[in-house]
Amino acid sequence: MLNKKLLFIQSTYGDAHQMIRYQELKAYYHESSLLAFERTYYDSTQDLTFISLGKVDHGKYVGRIKNYIKAVRTIEKQISDNLDTDIYFYGFDLLPFLAFRLKKRYSKLIFEIPDIRELYFKKNSVAKILLYALKLSMKKVSILVVTSELFITGFLEKNGISVNGATVIENKVHAKDIEYADVVIDNDNLTIGYFGLIRCARSLKILLKYLDTSENSKLVMYGYFHGISTELKEKVTSHAKVSYRGMYRSPRDLNMIYKNIDLTWIAYPYSAQKEGNFKYARTNRFYEAGYFGIPMLANIESGDAFYVDRYNCGLNIDLSNIKNAAETLRNITPEKINIWKKNLDKIDRNQFEASKEDYDELIAKLRS
Repeated sequence: MLNKKLLFIQSTYGDAHQMIRYQELKAYYHESSLLAFERTYYDSTQDLTFISLGKVDHGKYVGRIKNYIKAVRTIEKQISDNLDTDIYFYGFDLLPFLAFRLKKRYSKLIFEIPDIRELYFKKNSVAKILLYALKLSMKKVSILVVTSELFITGFLEKNGISVNGATVIENKVHAKDIEYADVVIDNDNLTIGYFGLIRCARSLKILLKYLDTSENSKLVMYGYFHGISTELKEKVTSHAKVSYRGMYRSPRDLNMIYKNIDLTWIAYPYSAQKEGNFKYARTNRFYEAGYFGIPMLANIESGDAFYVDRYNCGLNIDLSNIKNAAETLRNITPEKINIWKKNLDKIDRNQFEASKEDYDELIAKLRS
């Protein structure tokens, strides 16, 4: 037990990954408070008491400045007068406000990176300013937590950004929170699952092209459409071979959605750029699919591709050409799927399932 207070700041209240992180960390602290920005597109697995930092609209970065100034004041009020207080938070846009505007004393500032916004990869003056601000702000961060080591060895090192006390905590499955129940297996069709934040139009077009020319295949979808045109969304949800079943709660519903599919679409959203978050991020779906032993279909340019190859547990697909990608899917055979399944069965469970040991390095840094 740390004789400290934890202020845990969610960039989005209800985000399953962030909620799990808070639940894991607060057990180590004498006292804790959850603070969060409110958005519309996540449904929390658990209803927890939290202090609202205001409502934030997606994509309206300039308009958030007032929100963050007010948020800093709220955060300062929650810093304990009696206990050393650690502040754990998410959000590149919140980082400089906490790094340079917090006036009240705190113990450690812990910043987690689950993704990097595409703005940082542009070849323009805005990106240069953002990278410079990031470089300055990171000097104030006591501990950096990343969900993919590639964020450090790739993005940060390439941009000459040094970090203090970096540690990796992957997006593994927290099995204790999953509800297990019998599922109905469709033996007549090859079923692909596409779950989570559905934001890749290229993926949807490839999958529709594939379904249009396959005889015994179907697509099951759960999640939230984001940045997808109304026309494409309607085309997907009305397709005879697509079953869109709305939102789900992670990790509670993972058994239900994964155990009735043959292949998982884990492909990170397509980008024609040479640099981007897709090269470094690791998707939750990689770990979820691995945990349930479901072979994967990944973006060949993504951070997950190396591991799909390493474990031979699925197929890396070049998303740059819709027709060729659909043809690649048509070449998948039951024999290949069985090989991928057997290979997944051989992998140590701790590669996909979270445990207390995953937090040992971070806790040691928090104690120092």
